[in-house]
Amino acid sequence: MFKFGDGALLKLGGLELGTVPRVVAAVCDGVAPRLIADAKGRGVEVIEARLDLFDRREPGYVIGELAKYQDFPVLATVRSSVEGGGKNLSDEERLALYKLVIPQVAAVDIELSSKAILPELTRRTHRAGKLVLISFHDFSRTPDLASLSRVREEAAAAGADVVKVATLVSSRADLQTLTRFLIDNSDNNIVAVGMGPLGAVTRFLFPALGSLLTYTFLGRPTAPGQMDYKTTLELLAKLNPRAL
Repeated sequence: MFKFGDGALLKLGGLELGTVPRVVAAVCDGVAPRLIADAKGRGVEVIEARLDLFDRREPGYVIGELAKYQDFPVLATVRSSVEGGGKNLSDEERLALYKLVIPQVAAVDIELSSKAILPELTRRTHRAGKLVLISFHDFSRTPDLASLSRVREEAAAAGADVVKVATLVSSRADLQTLTRFLIDNSDNNIVAVGMGPLGAVTRFLFPALGSLLTYTFLGRPTAPGQMDYKTTLELLAKLNPRAL
């Protein structure tokens, strides 16, 4: 479990994954330095740079924003509009942003549905010695267990080092389905997230069940159901007392 490359433990930057749950804070551009420092001091370990939500995307500006997070491993995401992206960027524009930042970051997140750019981005990222997180989002429902299992298998076959599944949780049955999926695949480098108010519990419960990462935010939320970093860290510390 948690293997990559030469058989060592899977790492995101210098952080081993699978030993303790890792806390990821999603950011847009313009986050104040004092907020970044506070998050670091409280225990945020990884930054997800949501490049699709940046107000500007000129190369110098983007690299300058990433430089704020030199004390963190950075996960670069250019989310497609069909899976919650903030801008209607073409595949070519998204791939250009990814290529720009691969040297600056520890990992990239690309959707399984982004078939036009997924193979090239996966190859480039692996050649650079960085991790590839392949993600699946369903903002309308939680698919059944068989469907989620197929997503994991397809993402693994496409070259994922980590597979992220995020679904809308609208009922106890949805929560049970997503929990079973995580438990069944806890040795397969999985991140599972429930979106929406009923899914908020997954953000501090699922790390205890094997989800490698849990997401919060700095500045403003980037997904339904995200809690602020202070609340997330407090709840994690209570449920996972040795984790933080």
